[in-house]
Amino acid sequence: MRTTNNITLTNKRQYDPLKLLVNQIIDDRKIEETINKTVDASKIRTGKLLKFYPYLDKAEVQLNNITKPVLCRMFHRFGGSLIDFFTPEGENAFCETLKEPCILPREQLHVLVADISNEDAKEMLMLGYYHPEDIVGIKPADQNYFKLTNIGATNIWGIEIGNGEIKINTMAGITYTEGEFHADNTEVNYADIENIYTKKEVYTKKEVDDLIAQMKQEIIDEIINDEGE
Repeated sequence: MRTTNNITLTNKRQYDPLKLLVNQIIDDRKIEETINKTVDASKIRTGKLLKFYPYLDKAEVQLNNITKPVLCRMFHRFGGSLIDFFTPEGENAFCETLKEPCILPREQLHVLVADISNEDAKEMLMLGYYHPEDIVGIKPADQNYFKLTNIGATNIWGIEIGNGEIKINTMAGITYTEGEFHADNTEVNYADIENIYTKKEVYTKKEVDDLIAQMKQEIIDEIINDEGE
């Protein structure tokens, strides 16, 4: 068998070994899988609102194609001393997991969620609501107008601002509060978890009636004993 050191390096001969080596490195480090996971995590996801926590300014969302619900911070259009808030309509409930009052939305609300995790903590941000179907039958805002609409069973209520005027459509009238301090702005104080009553510590009606009857009997016995002396 002959061997020779006089081998002419062609582009093909250089490319093939390098390709095998690079592919081996990529396979060993799972670079493609890591890149795909990173890109996937950075996507804006869609989901449905499960619970809204008004005092935490957070929401529990069931993301599409993900089994476990996620807890999200709420996105606000404004910050500083001017903040916008919205509480969806639904059933008042209490979340045993977070020990917080919450609202279970009456309608199916579709939301957009972004991952804002950093090195210190994993966090999700609910960017807002979206409508998967076309909105029909609603008059859009006129040019240069901002429109906030409340759709009722018989009519549409709301406010429009623009072109130097304010339009208000209302059924119950307009109310306002004047003064420096208002009752609905008072600070909410939460009880410590240790001081929250559990169901085991709550008496039933029968148990309360029995305790009252027992106390009455003890008072009567005490009166009889005093009179006997």
